[in-house]
Amino acid sequence: MNHNLIYCPQDFTDEMEHIFLKKGQKIVKKNSLPNFVYVVIDGIANTQYLNSSCKDVVASFFLKGDFIGEINAICGQKYMFDAVAQSDMELVKIPANIFIERMKTDFQLVQSMVQSQNNRINYLEGFALANSSLPVYEKILLFLCCFHAREDYCKTFNKDFLAAYIGADVRSINRVLKTMSEKGFIRTGNGKIFIIDYSNLITEAVTCGIDSQLDYFFLNIVDGYPEELKPLQNLTE
Repeated sequence: MNHNLIYCPQDFTDEMEHIFLKKGQKIVKKNSLPNFVYVVIDGIANTQYLNSSCKDVVASFFLKGDFIGEINAICGQKYMFDAVAQSDMELVKIPANIFIERMKTDFQLVQSMVQSQNNRINYLEGFALANSSLPVYEKILLFLCCFHAREDYCKTFNKDFLAAYIGADVRSINRVLKTMSEKGFIRTGNGKIFIIDYSNLITEAVTCGIDSQLDYFFLNIVDGYPEELKPLQNLTE
């Protein structure tokens, strides 16, 4: 996700309450009123909902520097989804009225808020929905190729996390992970996923015809190919 404009006023980070959450704790609850805006200092979170099969499905996610609840606060609307910590987190908790007043005089804060929101729109419209019709194998392959490149996501890799992001059941995921393990791309243990051959995982993605999706993710959703992956970028061109 592009974060070149991400900014939080220094007095907010210095003077506002900092809260610390454990993985699985809710930051905001569906149908609650937006009394606060949260800024992610460390960790990751997502918004999720139950689909028709009563499975958790991710609607969006939040990384370091992102705002949570800012649009709801500005519009005075209740939250549509729960926002749940996917790792241990530190957040700044800002009263909504103070955040809105500061926006009136701090254009940099407005830019930062808009970029944070645009990141989530890009993820949902340009990536998640665009790839929702892929077979489960390609969905998992794409997820592992993309999110493995983010150190913050590597800390949270497990089957439940993967199931929520791609909207598939654990049984289907286990079949795919077994195949990938047999190919030497990954190994699994205690519900966690470890990528052991990232280069060939990328090559597999190109072979499966999802190289354009990789390019979209690295060039539009995050801040470009990481330095260690730039040699692999040639594979997708």
